[in-house]
Amino acid sequence: MSKRKTGVVEWAGHSANCLVGCSHNCRYCYAREMAVRFGRCSNDDWATPRLNGKALRKRWKKLPGVVMFPTTHDVLPDFLDECTRFLLNILEAGNRVLIVSKPHLDCIWNLCQQLRGHEDRIELRVTLGTLTPEVLSYWEPGAPMADERCESLFQAHTRFGWRTSLSAEPLLTDSLDEVRELVAGAECAGVETIWIGKLNQIRRRVRIETDRDREMVWRIEAAQTDEKVMELVRALDGNPRIRWKDSIKDVIDRATNKAEAKGEDNATS
Repeated sequence: MSKRKTGVVEWAGHSANCLVGCSHNCRYCYAREMAVRFGRCSNDDWATPRLNGKALRKRWKKLPGVVMFPTTHDVLPDFLDECTRFLLNILEAGNRVLIVSKPHLDCIWNLCQQLRGHEDRIELRVTLGTLTPEVLSYWEPGAPMADERCESLFQAHTRFGWRTSLSAEPLLTDSLDEVRELVAGAECAGVETIWIGKLNQIRRRVRIETDRDREMVWRIEAAQTDEKVMELVRALDGNPRIRWKDSIKDVIDRATNKAEAKGEDNATS
């Protein structure tokens, strides 16, 4: 059996970044947790990003598969020119690029204009795990709100012809009705696929210092039990745009194996 692809390689063969740190400062950020753990920066430093000069000077060649940009930061207004030049270097080498972002509308508008001529090799994947402002502002305090991200999706697809998709990883709501609303809105914006995944390694990545932190972490954990995940899977069953991330696939596999084992037990009893 071949090993299941996880993380970046689930979406792309290559990753590209030109900043260290990210002002979106998402509480669950895997890149921050890794950077702090290996001494590349402190928690406080992470929210003040800086340019990676070596990455900016890199000369790209054409690579097989897709290049995902960014994977450890976002396309930020303060570094828009640098991110645009970085993307152009990748695209002008003939590469296909997956831009993954919690996008600022001005940044997407600018990118769509500056990257004209490369539309056939670009896909924008917007990350959005909830439509509830209070929840979004807690987990992703420096990132744009849901309306701005949805408008970025709509503009990139309808005005500039970009391929678009949605990533609800991590899924930040415990409401099936809200998930259905999120999916319906993404479909109206013209997305090709909608990826859904759990918030992984929450206790390692999220700093729990206040009662509010404990409450928010508990809510996510309660919504991510196998039982709750399978309710979500059944609710969206049959939607051709839905793609389950590996964290959800693991739950589906466990449920399938459990059902098969139960069937075997019933057959032999």
